[in-house]
Amino acid sequence: TSALVTLAVCDTLAMLVQEERGFTLEEYSQLHPGGAIGATLTLRIHDVMRSGDRLPSCLEDATLEEAIVTMTACKSGAVVVVDSDKTVLGIFTDGDLRRAFTQRRSTFTRICDVMTPNPICLHENEEIQAALDVFSRRNIDDLIVVNEQKVLVGLVDLQDLPKLKLFGLPKEDKS
Repeated sequence: TSALVTLAVCDTLAMLVQEERGFTLEEYSQLHPGGAIGATLTLRIHDVMRSGDRLPSCLEDATLEEAIVTMTACKSGAVVVVDSDKTVLGIFTDGDLRRAFTQRRSTFTRICDVMTPNPICLHENEEIQAALDVFSRRNIDDLIVVNEQKVLVGLVDLQDLPKLKLFGLPKEDKS
């Protein structure tokens, strides 16, 4: 019992000193870059996004069937709909798929007719915290990642994040 009480008292003292000194999360991440807090503060979206063969995308004139095949091949719950320049036009998710089948849409339906237009996109150089914030505020599982030219470069799937052991950090009050 005395060891447990000693730990509790020492932890309390450490937190009081940290607060009095104004020790920030950024300073903490410098001292512990390999931990969950350090990783959450230093990782960028491009570090965790799906890209290359794992990036599910299709052109706007693709059929519903082609989109489903792409989603399945990439083991994803969504496919990004792009134009010939890889500019993002929309996203088609497994939720959109269920709605399409409920409406008795054919597998030959054009994906642009059933996609969600103007999806949320994040920049590849943003901190991973930005993605965590969007996932917590919105009811979505996939975030599209673009570069400076607004061209598709990746996808962050909510299911990929738990293995990184990240967690949302509280917003620091800037006022």
